[in-house]
Amino acid sequence: MTDAAVAKMQALATQPVEKGLHRKIVESSLYEWNSTARFLLCEIAVMRMDEDSNYPDDAPEKFKADKEDWCWLSQAKLALRIGKSESQVQRLITKFRLDGSILYREWWDNNQTHHSEYKIVEELFDAYQRPNQDINQERPKRYKEKRKPNAGSFSTKNQPGKSAQQRAIEAEDDE
Repeated sequence: MTDAAVAKMQALATQPVEKGLHRKIVESSLYEWNSTARFLLCEIAVMRMDEDSNYPDDAPEKFKADKEDWCWLSQAKLALRIGKSESQVQRLITKFRLDGSILYREWWDNNQTHHSEYKIVEELFDAYQRPNQDINQERPKRYKEKRKPNAGSFSTKNQPGKSAQQRAIEAEDDE
């Protein structure tokens, strides 16, 4: 290789690489410990429309003009893709909307069929990128407070009594 080629490769290697939306989602600190939420967001990112995507003819004109980066896959199909129930997808989408991580719009076609569309707010995931992807990086705690044992679980204070057979064996051992 020539010196010019090596210099060009080194220059390319030092330039920051623009991350795709899918990568921004999985490398963010949002929805830490919630793999289903991240998977759903990744599926929405994968199913985004581009300028050449097919779009229903009876969609509102303002939606046709702004279809890029919107996903209009139904919640039932999203549920099939991630292997969860439709109600779980509905709960997550409601959570995403409340958190501001997706934009939402809806419309009805000529047959009065409801359509929902989702657009991921990429700037939010840009703001929550982890500083590095080191495996030993400190992550937030999974639970906000220390979890206590359930009422019926065995702890040092809640131990089962000894059976008659166990007491008899211990008595034999003591003799």
